[in-house]
Amino acid sequence: MANELGLRIQQLREQKNLSQEEFSKALGFTQKQVSYWENGKARPRSATIREIAKFFNVDVSEITKPTRRSTDVVAEPDALSSEYPIPVLGPIAATPGRIRDAIHPIRYISGTKEDVGCYACEISGDSMLPEYRHGEIVVWRPVNLHLTPDADEGSGYVPYEAVRGYNGKDCIILHNGESSLKRIRIERTQGIKYSVDILALNDFYPVIHVRMGDDFLIQGVVKRSGMLR
Repeated sequence: MANELGLRIQQLREQKNLSQEEFSKALGFTQKQVSYWENGKARPRSATIREIAKFFNVDVSEITKPTRRSTDVVAEPDALSSEYPIPVLGPIAATPGRIRDAIHPIRYISGTKEDVGCYACEISGDSMLPEYRHGEIVVWRPVNLHLTPDADEGSGYVPYEAVRGYNGKDCIILHNGESSLKRIRIERTQGIKYSVDILALNDFYPVIHVRMGDDFLIQGVVKRSGMLR
């Protein structure tokens, strides 16, 4: 199965409640390197794997062993027998984390015909209170749209007209390698340029401005949430 090693590194990091940035600094690597490992874009060298094992106080085999495969998923009662099962990839953090790869659903819930092609995640954290609560399920429609805030027209530029419809939407986002559920604010600034802000609904959390050059992806748009089964 693809990217078993990266998924295991991610699991160990999240068990320690470390962000990618905190983990990378502790080991003397860059956040981008850690992101590449976890996303399967690069593989750490054997010596680096030994360093990672030492950091987490585990045997090297604990990192290189296979993670749970899609054949091991747990289904909610009658979910797989449902005509429209929805794979749950969770948890999705209301604070940053990373959604498990789509080939590794942890369970399924029953859906409807309108949910074909959608995914679900369990909410973890409190930054989207009071609208989204810890432990609830969000169902979302994949988008996979890269945004290029504050950029001039050129290679890879995504125009404002293509993204303005996502303004005010609650989205599953990937920002510099880490996923979370947040509300998105998109505003035209000057000429063809536009700004993107990441908003929490809980006032305790600050607004995050997406800077030019950041890796920012709208992975999906939330359709509904609740204690879904």
